[in-house]
Amino acid sequence: VLTAKRGRVNDVTHDFEAHENVVVVSDSGTTLRTEDLYWSNAAQRVTTPAFVDIVSRTEHIEGTGLESDQGLKHYTIFKVTGQSKANG
Repeated sequence: VLTAKRGRVNDVTHDFEAHENVVVVSDSGTTLRTEDLYWSNAAQRVTTPAFVDIVSRTEHIEGTGLESDQGLKHYTIFKVTGQSKANG
């Protein structure tokens, strides 16, 4: 599920971008918050150059810049600024 204040879809490439208060919740319950998010349909990748906050069942990570698969299972944060294990 993705929510945002603004977004745009390219009807030819099926790429999209979302802006302002972007929140993504994956099927596994991982939540991504950012201000800008881009989907490349050809690459099947989600990216952002912006600050990100990711919370999963096992960790909480903050940083700047992200590249991920569609399900937020395999992601890279390019500049991690905070990280902690979830309580459990």
